[in-house]
Formats: sequence, structure tokens, C-alpha cells
Amino acid sequence: MWIDEKKTKKIRSRFKAEISGLRKCKGQLTLLVNPGGLLAIAKYLRDTKDLAFDYLVDICAVHFPEGRKDLEVIYHLCSVKHRHRLRLCVAVSSSEPNVPSVSSVWSTANWHEREAYDLMGVVFDGHPNLERIVTRPDFQGHPLRKEYPLRGDAKSHAPTKASKAGLDSK
Repeated sequence: MWIDEKKTKKIRSRFKAEISGLRKCKGQLTLLVNPGGLLAIAKYLRDTKDLAFDYLVDICAVHFPEGRKDLEVIYHLCSVKHRHRLRLCVAVSSSEPNVPSVSSVWSTANWHEREAYDLMGVVFDGHPNLERIVTRPDFQGHPLRKEYPLRGDAKSHAPTKASKAGLDSK
């Protein structure tokens, strides 16, 4: 079940400057949050008794290469106590992909932020150990961004078994 609109209005009225909008699709609510307000909103959502978002389910990112703010960082939140959900969306530019870390609010953010950093290039300011988690440490680029080449670059990537055997199609 998704958070009701009454509680959403309460959050929006408290953080007027930090919340730039609301998306609603099929009953699912997403608050559009400015990067500077993310940490305060996260703490409020966790600590307010009638909200009690005590579980960060996931952090993901989406790349829209045509936009001015072409990266969206999306937080999926859940309240185990109240059995409701909410999404937060923070839009940033890939040229300045900085978002405050919420690992001090939800410990699960530690791994989720590292994954989003590694695969999408989102930099989480204040993260205790922001290192690659999926790709190797010397890997160049962020493979889930849309500008990443589909077939890779022979200079920076090890050849696959298929390409060594001449089985890959060109």
C-alpha cells in the first residue's frame, strides 16, 4: 500500500522549498526532492511516528541523456510498522552528479549507494566508503548510462571467450 495523500500533503507543507513536485502513477506516489533537502527529508520520514519509514528498500538511478538534469536517483522507502511505501526522486546533472548520502539514516543505503555510484556514476557525498562494488576497481565509465557503448571498448575491456573464438557477430 502506498502512503495516502493526507500524509503526503503534510510532508510537502513541511518541506515546501525542498520538494519541487509530486508524481502519481497507478496510485504510487513519488516526491521530487531537491538534492539539498534530501537528508533532512529522509530523517523526517524515518523519525516521524505516523510515517516511520524505517526501511530503505532500494536506490536506483535512471539516465535521460537529453535532459538538463539527466540523472534521476530514486529511493524506494517502506514503513514496516504502517505498511506503506513512498518513493523519493532526486534529479541531478551527470556533469555534477552529487547527492548527499543517506547511509547515516538507513544503513542499507551503504551498498545501494555504492552500486548506483559504480553503475551510474552518482556521487554520494558523505558516504563512508564510496568504492566500486560490481565492476573492477580500474574500470572506466559507468555501464548502465545510456552513453556507454553496447559492445564495449577493446582497449579498456578484456575480450570475452566468444570474441576470442570468433563467435561474436559484428
